[in-house]
Amino acid sequence: MRILVDSNILCRLARRDDPQHEEARQALRIAIQKGTVLIICPQVEREFWAVATRPRAENGLGMTPDETVASLREWRESFFLFAPDVPDVHALWQNLATKYGVCGKQVHDTSIVAAAKTASADQVLTFNKEHFQRFWNEIAIRTPQEIIQEQQHRRQAEEQAPQHENVSG
Repeated sequence: MRILVDSNILCRLARRDDPQHEEARQALRIAIQKGTVLIICPQVEREFWAVATRPRAENGLGMTPDETVASLREWRESFFLFAPDVPDVHALWQNLATKYGVCGKQVHDTSIVAAAKTASADQVLTFNKEHFQRFWNEIAIRTPQEIIQEQQHRRQAEEQAPQHENVSG
């Protein structure tokens, strides 16, 4: 499985005091343990940069450009596959924007979906599922909470499964 990770997940990772930091971290850890390929793309990095370098007083993270690039570099080296912009991303973005009548700031989420599909991702991981609802027929949109709950259900099922004893006669 391959999941493209939205910028709001990176923002929660970068800010340890964010109420959703642990949720983002746990969802990524579960995905990695399952062997999922985690992907980021230039649009996600640009969006993260915009929030990361904006002052906290303006709903940003208050990071310097050096801190921001260091975080991105560390994440790429540790667990994210970087999917660069290629001509196919732009062509698909334009197709999706036209098909779904995308206007205004929604073009950014459309770019993320185009990058995900071009990188053969099965899903987009985001805290803002509703931003992507027009694309539910194109790609699965998941939240960290859904990944965590799925893991919890799987564990409960395993615990409730009958234990087979090996009886030798």
